[in-house]
Amino acid sequence: APAATERIRHVAEIFDVLYVAFSGGKDSLVVLHLTEEVLREQGYTGKINVIFRDEELIPDDVIEFVQRYAADPKYNFLYLAVPMLS
Repeated sequence: APAATERIRHVAEIFDVLYVAFSGGKDSLVVLHLTEEVLREQGYTGKINVIFRDEELIPDDVIEFVQRYAADPKYNFLYLAVPMLS
C-alpha cells in the first residue's frame, strides 16, 4: 500500500477536489479507505467525495453494501443510476 498512498498523496496535492469511484468491490473499498486515511493525515476534516454508478445489473447484496456506505455521514456520496441498453 505504500505506493498507493504515495499516489493518493500526490493526487491530493495537485487537485482541489478528489472523488473516489466506488464499485462496492474489494479493490475500490481499499482505495476509499486509503484515500480517507491519507486525507485525514493531511488534516482534511470534510466529507470524502464518492461516486457510485449503478448499472442496474449489480447483485442486490452489493447494492446493499454500497448503500451502507452511502448512508455514512462522513461521505459525500453521489449515487448514479445508469440504465444499460442492450
